[in-house]
Amino acid sequence: MRIFWRTFYWGSYVYSFGVMPLAMKYEISGEFEDKERVRFAIYSVLKLYTFYAIAGGVFVLFLWMRGTFDGSKGEFTMKGFLIAMSSAVGLL
Repeated sequence: MRIFWRTFYWGSYVYSFGVMPLAMKYEISGEFEDKERVRFAIYSVLKLYTFYAIAGGVFVLFLWMRGTFDGSKGEFTMKGFLIAMSSAVGLL
C-alpha cells in the first residue's frame, strides 16, 4: 500500500505542477512551430516557478531572521513550516 500511495502522490504532484502548466502554456502559445511552442511553454513555467522560489525564499528568510524557527519552545520549527506549506500548495 505504501508503494502505491507514494507512486500516486508523487505522480499526481508532478502532473499537477509539471505536466499541466506546460500543456496549458503550450496550448495558449501564439507560435506556429511546435519547437517554438515548447520553448515558450518551458520559459513561461520556469519564469513563474522562479518567481515563486524567490518570493518563498524571501518569506522564509524573513521568518528565520525574526526568530520564528527557534524551536526551543516547541512551537514552530522549519519542518513543521514545510509540512504546512506543502499542504497549502494543495489548496491553491
